[in-house]
Amino acid sequence: MATQSSIDLSQLMYVAYYGRPGDPAGINFWAEQFDASEDLTAALSAFGTSQEFTDNFGTLTATELVNGLYVQLFNRDSEPAGRDFWVGEYESGQSTLASIALNIAQGARGTDESTITNKITVANTFTTRVEQTQYDYSADDIATIREILAAVDEFEGSVSAAIDDFGVFFPDAGTTINVNGSGAFDAAADDYLFLLAEGEYNYTISGFSSGDQLNFAHDSMPTIINPSLSDGEIDLIIGSDAGLVEIKLTGVPAEADQMIFSYESFNAAFGDGSLM
Repeated sequence: MATQSSIDLSQLMYVAYYGRPGDPAGINFWAEQFDASEDLTAALSAFGTSQEFTDNFGTLTATELVNGLYVQLFNRDSEPAGRDFWVGEYESGQSTLASIALNIAQGARGTDESTITNKITVANTFTTRVEQTQYDYSADDIATIREILAAVDEFEGSVSAAIDDFGVFFPDAGTTINVNGSGAFDAAADDYLFLLAEGEYNYTISGFSSGDQLNFAHDSMPTIINPSLSDGEIDLIIGSDAGLVEIKLTGVPAEADQMIFSYESFNAAFGDGSLM
């Protein structure tokens, strides 16, 4: 399994180099490559060699390529000194464009740092949604998601606006979310059916309400062990024949503060049919 630092690096490279979030399979693949590589520069060079790059950027000059990295990362043109330095590195063969992208991203400060941080937040949210919903994230979607990500800036409002724009990819109401591992999902906007298959999970759901449902994809009756509600937050450990399912629910009304001891009382607290 890839390390979290390499997963983070993989997403950063997708945003910096391609201007889009990575798909789950791509994130994991490149994270494993980064972990396994004794020479990160070589791994980054391999990352930067793709048909997608050729199709989108293959006809650009070195100056346009370097400036494009600044635009994708920070929503601004490069300053002349920085641009000229990196163009020289690229044209001389001292640095690959992928390595330059990483160096520019890691050197961000102030507003630039806030902007790339927000873009990564949006990208991570999108990648997680793709994995949760098993959405078929294909080449046809890239132009749209690049436009959404390009609008994210240093302000927090741009993050929520971009996530709202994900509606063009993911249906709003009554969406089924496949819980298939560690992750997180914000259920505040609409009603969601969380489908839990067999296995052991560590999963966070925020904004859970009586309109949302937890549905076990296997036939065993779930048992809730030592849960509690406190100040609008609940930690549940739900046992089944397949193992343990650990779920953290936030956004629960504080007035629902109580101990839940059974399947029936969970439904009583959150609404009939919440736990199926």
